[in-house]
Amino acid sequence: MLARYYHEFLLWSKFQAKKISTRTYTLMMWHEVNGDDPPTDGRYQFEGISIGDHGVHRCLQEIAACDAVPAIRDLYWTLVGELALYFGSLAFYQQEAHPDQVDEQFPAEQLDKWVGLENVLNFYQLLLSTPDYQTWQEQNKAIRKCVLQMENHCNKTFKNQFDPHK
Repeated sequence: MLARYYHEFLLWSKFQAKKISTRTYTLMMWHEVNGDDPPTDGRYQFEGISIGDHGVHRCLQEIAACDAVPAIRDLYWTLVGELALYFGSLAFYQQEAHPDQVDEQFPAEQLDKWVGLENVLNFYQLLLSTPDYQTWQEQNKAIRKCVLQMENHCNKTFKNQFDPHK
């Protein structure tokens, strides 16, 4: 499974599924409010965007309260999956990785502490730039590298939390 980039494919699939479902739902709601005809200028405009509550905040809280290595490992993978879903819901509105421009509740500080904000934004940008399976096959190693960088950052933060001299 590792050799075939199973985890990376699963993360990319979650991202794509959320992106497509968000697009479908948003356009459906736009037409429900504005009628069946598309906008005359071809540009859909929205008064406001509600991202809703997502599991990223919950995972970050659980990671911060964690006191065991096996638990932090499981929570890390749950967090990465939640990030893929979260970014999928933002992807309809963005072509560049700037989640704070859409979601004012984006937990940049906590993500920076636990997985590195630069790593997170790189992960999001890689997902954004991988619209189809062929592109995913070209990007899977870069996605894996980013996921491993986030994991290493999480491990270091966890170790430093219990022994700042390490």
